[in-house]
Amino acid sequence: MQRPDIFNITEIDIEVLGSLARLAERYSPKVYLMNPTGLVDEFAQQIRKELDFRMEAQNMRRFRENFTGDETVYIPEVFMDLCTKRIVTMEYLDGINISETQKLIDSGCDLYLVAKRGVDLAFKATFQHGFFHADPHPGNIFVLPGNVIGLIDFGMMAILSQRDRERLAKLVYFISSRDEKRIARALNELMESEDVIAAEDLEPAMSAIVKDYGDIQLNELRMAGMLFAMMKAILAKGGRLRSQVVWVTKSIAIQEDIARELGADINLMQMGNPYARRVLTRRFNPIRQPFELFYWVLDILDTLETLPYDVGIVMREVRKGRLKIEFQHVGLEPMRKTAEVSPTGPR
Repeated sequence: MQRPDIFNITEIDIEVLGSLARLAERYSPKVYLMNPTGLVDEFAQQIRKELDFRMEAQNMRRFRENFTGDETVYIPEVFMDLCTKRIVTMEYLDGINISETQKLIDSGCDLYLVAKRGVDLAFKATFQHGFFHADPHPGNIFVLPGNVIGLIDFGMMAILSQRDRERLAKLVYFISSRDEKRIARALNELMESEDVIAAEDLEPAMSAIVKDYGDIQLNELRMAGMLFAMMKAILAKGGRLRSQVVWVTKSIAIQEDIARELGADINLMQMGNPYARRVLTRRFNPIRQPFELFYWVLDILDTLETLPYDVGIVMREVRKGRLKIEFQHVGLEPMRKTAEVSPTGPR
């Protein structure tokens, strides 16, 4: 049940956060690259969804449908007819919180299997369904009999488009193959920036990061730490983070922390690689290609259909004298200065 007047209190907090983010972007170029206004906007959307328990109920039902038939995961049934904006009515989940390690041990749980299933759940939700828990902290995770993972609290969810899943899959795959050049390109695709950062400008940093993390023992490798290091490197080159990447990395970091608390030596990069490969394999599936080609042809036809209209707009602006074209001469300043100097000295 929702707390009284929580909506108004939250809106005030969001307004304050938004003002602080805009000020930070205006006066700090480094903070601007971290896209704080984008993160606040994303947070505001998520928190507003969380305040509408009908949306949470829909999220729970969708997530439950995504994992129908998966015996390693259990999502409580939600009773939509009994849900309102301030009340969500769901099946009671009787399990042990995943943070209560000793209770799990006493009940005979296999901690390694629990940790592995939790990571599998996260990767399936992210790569297979593109709909994942953006706040999978231990308080939302329970272990049911048979080492089954149970989840609650579906207010904060994140969505990845098929294209974003393919981009993320490329990054994971190239990291595992230690291809610095393609890592740089994949990272660039995951950034929110109109300026393309040349891959060769990022390759030295990517090479150093891959080497540093490659020297770490398998059971000590932190996938989230590597991703954060790569983000930091691209920020230094003027790239701007997309908020979806932050949510994914945060989710990965939490999963790694949970696995470590359970004492499970799990390499998330190694576990994530097969999921990434499946996403990339599906992209080149011959059965899927005719549909992709069909959509590509539709895009071309739409462009050709609107081209005369767009050209007409440009010509009208030319006739009215309102079209302004600016040329920027790069590297010609020394030549200009030389031309302005006469044999008898400067003019």
